[in-house]
Amino acid sequence: MKRKVVLTQKYQDEAIQQLNREFQLIIVEDSGKHLAEVLKENPDTEALIAFLSDKIDKEIIDLGKNLQIIANYAVGYNNIDVSYARQKGIRVTNTPDILTNATADLTMALILAVARRLVKEMI
Repeated sequence: MKRKVVLTQKYQDEAIQQLNREFQLIIVEDSGKHLAEVLKENPDTEALIAFLSDKIDKEIIDLGKNLQIIANYAVGYNNIDVSYARQKGIRVTNTPDILTNATADLTMALILAVARRLVKEMI
């Protein structure tokens, strides 16, 4: 029997296919229900993959009675009650440094745009 993983939103098809090989996926967005309802119906869920826009508070953590990990698909984790998850023995992960290069590229592009007066020239 495959382990249950709840995804709060739908991901790219390739990611879904890879995860489906190993896990029984439950996608909240596809169910038409809220995360709390999905976890109530699936108390044996072992992993939760969330986005920054998903609030993972004590109520949600308590509904995931068998949660072992909460993976946040974001740089930060201020949407998760990390200290409560830690008390319950649940690991919390995020994706640090994922935007570092993109931010640096955008900064350089903006510096060049200002230096070359691109906005003024385009108007």
